[in-house]
Amino acid sequence: MTVKEYYRDAYLAELDSKVISCREVKGGFEVLLDKTVFFPESGGQPSDSGMLGDAVVTDVRIVGEDVVHITDRPLPLGPVHGVIDFEKRYGRMQNHTGEHIMSGIAHRLHGCENVGFHLTDTAMTLDFDKYLTPEQLSELEMLANRVVRRCVDVETFFPSEDELGDIVYRSKSELEGAIRIVRIEGVDVCACCAPHVANTGEVGTIKILSSERWKGGVRLYAACGELATREIGARCDALSTAAAGLSVKPTEIGVGIDRLRAELSEAKLSASKLKKGYIDLLARSKEQTEGNILIFDELLDMPSACELASLLAKKCRIAAVVSGRTYAVASEKEDMRAFSKQLNAELEGRGGGRAGLASGSLNATKEKIERFFEK
Repeated sequence: MTVKEYYRDAYLAELDSKVISCREVKGGFEVLLDKTVFFPESGGQPSDSGMLGDAVVTDVRIVGEDVVHITDRPLPLGPVHGVIDFEKRYGRMQNHTGEHIMSGIAHRLHGCENVGFHLTDTAMTLDFDKYLTPEQLSELEMLANRVVRRCVDVETFFPSEDELGDIVYRSKSELEGAIRIVRIEGVDVCACCAPHVANTGEVGTIKILSSERWKGGVRLYAACGELATREIGARCDALSTAAAGLSVKPTEIGVGIDRLRAELSEAKLSASKLKKGYIDLLARSKEQTEGNILIFDELLDMPSACELASLLAKKCRIAAVVSGRTYAVASEKEDMRAFSKQLNAELEGRGGGRAGLASGSLNATKEKIERFFEK
């Protein structure tokens, strides 16, 4: 059994241990130590990374009572010095403790059970089995940050079986063996195996970044400590950039967006009128004919090409409008469903439509298209 020193001291960043065994496995080497400071992936928290001697630790797993270290090179049996990436460890400690604070408050106020937790170095998600409104989430965040400012001690301990029977605690699953309890007095009591900070004041800022409905409940995307600071800073920078682009203060972005929407709506209306006038002008510019009318115009999108072809169909046998690789054909005299099949076959096209109008795409030169419609 590996002695798990991270339980004794979550702030322990390095340790002299002894290599008990080392064997090659897929993806590296599997190393067992007599004791370790490396936390294995568990409870939604990723494993520690770092160094064992001159070997890089790429993964750490729990296997029964042992902690298995995956390294990039073999290690000889005997003494070895291990060092974890404590900056990563501490950020995870901040966020995991913040999760306990939020989950404890949500459980006390709304009867929510935390049914999912996932932590990376760039994001944290919490899944509650009950939906919380935006107002309830705002209150949750406010109360969680009050707990941070109160600097409440965070206790971690392994109670005896008798002691455990007197403790009411949260747990995401049925547990066997020794159960480790994390207690934040007046806030949360939960079974958890991960390292935590010693005091809620170390969590720093708790920020709910966004939320969404999830399996009848709610999924929160949140951040604590330095991760929260980075996320808030990035969002403030983005807001400042957007505000500058809208020529408003960051707190007036909503006003700027409303103004931009109004301007965009007006511009769309003007563009629609101009497009309609342009299409009518093109249609009037063509004389009545017993043959076909073919127009090439790169400015027209598919709906405009269809509209123009339909107008021109009143003046000819078959009207065709080509814009880039898209086409529209219309007629009041012939069935465009059959005609578009022939067109597609000869001009490497794809598409179809109804009796009076068909559209699609083609892959042919201008000269080949002109010869086709001259038939």
